[in-house]
Amino acid sequence: MTNAAGTPIMVSPQASAPLARVHDWNERRLQELIFDHPTCLPLDQIEPGIGQLVSVCMELPLGIGSADNLFVTPEGNLVLAEVKLWGNPEARRKVVAQALEYATALFKLDYTGLETAVMKGAFNGASHPKSLYSLVDGADSPTESVFADRVTRNLREGRIVVLIVGDEIRPATDELVTGLQAHANFHFTFALVEMPVYSRPGSLDEFVVVPRTLIKTETVPRFTIRTEGGATDVIDLGTDELEAAKPSRRSNISSEDFFEAMVERSQEIPAKLKRFLDEAADIDVRPEYLGMLNLKWDQPEGNPVNLGCISPVSGEIRTHASYWWVARDLADEYNNRLAELFGGKIRNGRTKKDGTPQRWVTRGDGAPFRIEDILDHLSDWITAIETFQDAVRERRQDADR
Repeated sequence: MTNAAGTPIMVSPQASAPLARVHDWNERRLQELIFDHPTCLPLDQIEPGIGQLVSVCMELPLGIGSADNLFVTPEGNLVLAEVKLWGNPEARRKVVAQALEYATALFKLDYTGLETAVMKGAFNGASHPKSLYSLVDGADSPTESVFADRVTRNLREGRIVVLIVGDEIRPATDELVTGLQAHANFHFTFALVEMPVYSRPGSLDEFVVVPRTLIKTETVPRFTIRTEGGATDVIDLGTDELEAAKPSRRSNISSEDFFEAMVERSQEIPAKLKRFLDEAADIDVRPEYLGMLNLKWDQPEGNPVNLGCISPVSGEIRTHASYWWVARDLADEYNNRLAELFGGKIRNGRTKKDGTPQRWVTRGDGAPFRIEDILDHLSDWITAIETFQDAVRERRQDADR
């Protein structure tokens, strides 16, 4: 199927008329548009739950050149955008490699280096920010130290959204694949955003913007480049691939697959769950995407502890794996605490042959908790994990005395 869109129609009680496409904008004007109005970028289609997008600067100096636009969210997620008018064949060939070179250069910076570069950027007439954090500081924002830690972690791990924004986007699939494979060193999402602009009848300074992410396989809308365990995968997230890669109980999934499944359950899940994962990372708990989302913590000694699993298929939450590598009484305390915080109870399953108990938290009626059941208790889950970590560390210290 070819990706196509019609012309927007202005409708009034008296008449209807198609809007006129604006063809005389240059790249700078499109660059300024997304800087002044970052909500024009359809990030909810590209990275569900990424958070509110805030413009940082234009012309971010990176040593090898200046990136067109940089954005950030209060959660410390970074978005890099390169703007190109697609009538220029030379620009079309170079823009993907250019955007990925900028992303690679960005990953070499630490938080202080990024902030220094930002202060040298352009702000389209706005005053220079006092700091990077000042752009996101608000009632719902994390503290500056937490924000800085999250940005630093994303830079270190190569986690970013890279956008190519144009008036039209029609590159060949092979060209994009070649460009992506040359830079397959980090874990980032790549997306193409088509942003045609239309003029409103009778107005010289009002425009209608119709952004869309190209999601058909033949136009290569998105790739994720993921590095895990020394192996690098370039994953095409076109429509056909997404259909074929829907998560099952037996196959491994990517974070993108997982959050696609969460969006299908509820639009509010991704943002809250990603905020939870950010807070979990602050206490050294990492997500591991296997058949499910697993919450792993590297205890002081021994194997990593699995603090809970969330199924992408059913949304069910299981905590039985928390017994596998720690003392039973500590795992009991953790699960009992979760049951109390979630308003549930403990379900006892069959004991494994090695003596490991099968116990986990359920709802009061014995049915599994699903992720939507505990969205308002995710901060409680963090509290329970911290209490559990303290108990494990204290037990280890006692053993070392």
